[in-house]
Amino acid sequence: MTTSLLRNSQEEFIHKNIHQILLGEGYEHHEANRACNFAIETYRTTASFGGRSGKCFDYCLVKARQLLAPMKKTAISRKRKASK
Repeated sequence: MTTSLLRNSQEEFIHKNIHQILLGEGYEHHEANRACNFAIETYRTTASFGGRSGKCFDYCLVKARQLLAPMKKTAISRKRKASK
């Protein structure tokens, strides 16, 4: 499922939901896993989400999408082919 060990329920929440969102956007399973692991590392290494009341998940999702930005074109074409 994941290559990184999830330490608590917050990390599990971030991983599970970002994974679902990215798969829904057309990314492949291994790409989504890589982005989820990056989001968890971002969560662990960001000292404070101060000023972003309740925006921790959104911040991690943005970072995961930034990691996959070069693959977005491929994911869009894959999603179009699947809907035909």
